[in-house]
Amino acid sequence: VGELIQQVRKCLPYLKPSGGGITCSGGEPLMQPEFCGAIFKAAKEMGLTTVLETTGYARTSNWHLVLPYTDTVLLCTKQAGAEGYRRITGRGNVRRMYAFLKTVAAYQIPIWFRYVVVPGYTDSEDALTGLIRLVKNQPNVERVELLPYHTLGVHKWEMLNLSYPLEGVCRSLHLILWEGP
Repeated sequence: VGELIQQVRKCLPYLKPSGGGITCSGGEPLMQPEFCGAIFKAAKEMGLTTVLETTGYARTSNWHLVLPYTDTVLLCTKQAGAEGYRRITGRGNVRRMYAFLKTVAAYQIPIWFRYVVVPGYTDSEDALTGLIRLVKNQPNVERVELLPYHTLGVHKWEMLNLSYPLEGVCRSLHLILWEGP
């Protein structure tokens, strides 16, 4: 942590005037809460902003080590419904994401929902309606991003000799949210 903070201090003349800061992101930064929390705490002490990009899928105790020093949460929202969430993640429990959202709201941290539109997985009317319902129920939403699905990480699966679970899914080039009559 100390070495990283030294590097950040060198950038302060650039970061502070621009309103810049530090983002902790994937894999899953909440799986390293001591590190992420320490980095964020130091950033706050230097007057920098902090952003946590996460799925929220970690132990509750991990959340409380990071969220006190977090200015904005970018939530990688896989699905709003239990069945769809399990299908896209291959495991997991959507209730943990809902609990995380409550905790983020209790800390009064602005949240950006980031939702990857995966053809055949997250692009159905039910899935998008669930996302809308989820977003409407959050008091601290600042932004919702619909991101196109891409295959840039497939080579990582191949390097590990693992079969890619979304093999054959086409990249989403654009999304039509609504078309009038």
